[in-house]
Amino acid sequence: LHYIPSVHVTRGGSRLDVRAGYDMDFQEYLRNSDESSFNHDAFARVKFTGEKLKVKVRDQFRSATAYATSEISERRAYIRNDFQPEVGYRLGPKVTAAALYQNYLLDYRESGLDENSYIINDLGGRFYYHATPKLDLYVEGTGGITDYYRSDAYDHQGFRVLGGAVGKLTTKVLLDVQSGFKAQFYDDDGINTFNNWVGQAVLQYRLAPKIDISLRGKRDKEESAYRNAVWYSVNMLGVNLLYRFSPHILFEIDGSLQRNRYSRTTTEGTLTKKRRDYIYTAGARIKWRPIRYLDFSVGYGVRDRASNFDNVFDYVDHSLDSAVSYQL
Repeated sequence: LHYIPSVHVTRGGSRLDVRAGYDMDFQEYLRNSDESSFNHDAFARVKFTGEKLKVKVRDQFRSATAYATSEISERRAYIRNDFQPEVGYRLGPKVTAAALYQNYLLDYRESGLDENSYIINDLGGRFYYHATPKLDLYVEGTGGITDYYRSDAYDHQGFRVLGGAVGKLTTKVLLDVQSGFKAQFYDDDGINTFNNWVGQAVLQYRLAPKIDISLRGKRDKEESAYRNAVWYSVNMLGVNLLYRFSPHILFEIDGSLQRNRYSRTTTEGTLTKKRRDYIYTAGARIKWRPIRYLDFSVGYGVRDRASNFDNVFDYVDHSLDSAVSYQL
């Protein structure tokens, strides 16, 4: 069971928009109560819009003891922080140039995984073309380093070049899509280089006045905490359906299919091969807003993983969560 009380603060204006929030997630395990734990999430977003200057700063923090994920079956404690500022300057009516930076920290709190902790520092730029007042096209290039600061075992550098679009395509269609080339080169010559096409996309369509459908996809490389695999490639497709019963009651269902392919050969028992996993997820949630700013919700989710290492990494996870949220 999950209990997720939260507080969000929003202050908007024509030039300055500030949003912040805190979620406290208590996970209660009915069969193994000693596994129950508190998780903490906090975020802050600040946006300043001037006549030509535009500044966006986003920070997301999470301290958690997570249950099984798409890669790891065991629960593990970690701290994650993602800091992303963007400073843009309007060069003309249709063109904006922006400087990008990202500092991403993943710190495992357990001795068995602490050597897999890392920090990413990326720096780059983006050019926007304002195709319409509500739709931007862009190209970007970034380069950076990934530092495994407790071991130096998997340090690497790389770059990516992407093109994308974000905004409202029509009155019924919202999109956020990007695609391009990504390359990463490891200090250890024995680790496979990654150089491949990557992309991600979210497409939302207003099917009817009460129904929204969203499609999402992702193709990318992820850092791995599994043995010496170092990294794995991800291909994911998902769908989400939102139905508004009334202005106060929402119902949502979602599902996804993901494939993880690992870069190096590993051995489990008598089997030696490159690990490959398929992850299937599905869930449903109902949300009730009795008064403005106050939300109650309850949901159920299931996650199923099937691996080519028979019965070693397979699992099925069921979760039931409830949440209370108050937005100032």
